[in-house]
Amino acid sequence: MSENEQALLHQDPMKTARVALSVFFNIVSAWDVRPNEQMVLLGNPAESTFLTGKKSE
Repeated sequence: MSENEQALLHQDPMKTARVALSVFFNIVSAWDVRPNEQMVLLGNPAESTFLTGKKSE
C-alpha cells in the first residue's frame, strides 16, 4: 500500500471501518454464509455488536 493510501485510511478510521464491514457483508451475502459463521469470521463479537454492524451496512 502506498503512503498516500495509508494516509487516506488514517484520516477517517471510522469511515474505513464502515467500508470494510460493508464489503464483508456484501461478500458473505453473495457466498450465502450463515450469520453464525459470519460471527466466527469476525472473531465472535457479541450478538448485539454483530447486529449493529450488520444494520449499518
